[in-house]
This record gives sequence, C-alpha cells and structure tokens, in this order.
Amino acid sequence: MPLIEAKVQRGALSDEQLDDLATRLTEVASDAEGSDLEKAKPVTWVTVDEYDRGHWQVGGERSDDPRYLIHAHLAAGIADEAGKDHLVAGMTDAVREVVGEDAFVPMACWVVVDEVPSRHWGAGGSRLSSAEIANVVGAELAEAAPEELEADDD
Repeated sequence: MPLIEAKVQRGALSDEQLDDLATRLTEVASDAEGSDLEKAKPVTWVTVDEYDRGHWQVGGERSDDPRYLIHAHLAAGIADEAGKDHLVAGMTDAVREVVGEDAFVPMACWVVVDEVPSRHWGAGGSRLSSAEIANVVGAELAEAAPEELEADDD
C-alpha cells in the first residue's frame, strides 16, 4: 500500500513518460515489499508534482536542470533492508529508463524511503497496522513481527 510522491520539472517528461514512470514505480514498490502486484496495484498511489523551471534550489541557488525526487512511504516492517535497497535502486533505474541514459544525471535523482509506523497509516476512517496492510497487498512482514506491527485485536 505504498504512497509514492514524485517531484519532477514541468515539461521534463511527457504525459506518456509520466504514465510509464508511475507504472514502473508501482512495480518496483510491489517487488521491494514482496507483495502480489495485482493486489497491490489498487492501493498503490503515485502522485506527480511538477515544479516550474527555476523553482528548485541547490545550495541556495536556483537550478534550471531537471531534478527528480521520489518519496516512497511504506508501512513499517513489510520491506526488509534488501527490499529497501532494491526500492532505491529500482526507482532510480525507473527514472533513468524513462528519461533516457543520455539525459540522466544520477545525483539529480533522489529516492527517500519513509517507513510509516504501524497504525500511523489511515484509510477508510481506520488506522491500519502493518500486518493488516501486508495482508491487503499479499505480502508478509519482513521479519518476526514485533507486537507493534501486529493487527490490533480491539
């Protein structure tokens, strides 16, 4: 049930490229979590925020070069360390494949992984445990689940 937020420069990617990027990011997130892609798709959200040229600052100075920031929110305990490594590498590769090798600058693409603590994710008016989210997407918790990741019996 990842939430993936992408920030890209307005006009750097066509609508087709944006669609391709969203598809690739969805697939990478599902793979990193070890989830069933078909179960994960309906609850994997990808948002794209396009910023205007010159509205990105690097070192306190305006940068006109395209930058890509991917912020991946995952339920804590679903992806293990290898899964998170795969997520960062795979999402970086997704950007590289969509923009093309010649236009890709590795350090202009950042991926931030944010693990949302169990029961800090809400949907449909309820707080969800990591175990409940894992069940929805057809995944297992990455390790023996600490009590705080388990479903609430209340």
